[in-house]
Amino acid sequence: MLKEELVGTWRLVSLVTQRSDGSERNGMGSNPCGQIMYDALGNFSAHLMRGKPIPFASDDMGSGTLEEIRAAFLGYVAYWGRYEVDEEQLLVRHFPEGSLFPNWLGQTQTRFVELSGPRLILSTPPIVFAGHENRNIITWERAI
Repeated sequence: MLKEELVGTWRLVSLVTQRSDGSERNGMGSNPCGQIMYDALGNFSAHLMRGKPIPFASDDMGSGTLEEIRAAFLGYVAYWGRYEVDEEQLLVRHFPEGSLFPNWLGQTQTRFVELSGPRLILSTPPIVFAGHENRNIITWERAI
């Protein structure tokens, strides 16, 4: 069963962004990091971060410049909530209860699932980011 196979903690291996023009790029830079966790009760948490983020000049989290805050926001994806698995269509639906991007609250985030041994590949339907329609292919490796 797909849901049982998803349960656990997964570490980010890569995030590839495919644009509608066919070009590809590393969605979070050359060395992204992150994890996604699924539990048996239907809860998930996902965090993805650009590799080598630029630190703020100040150690005061509330004192970043607009440029520092923008770079930090654009270099991090975080959301958590409930999930359900569609075994027939091989997909997982995330129902965010909290998200760094507030527009995801109340929406369903669909991810197509491919499992191969210790690897989990989640891919998105087209998502608009910075004015471009993208499809993300996110590869994870089982951590626990």
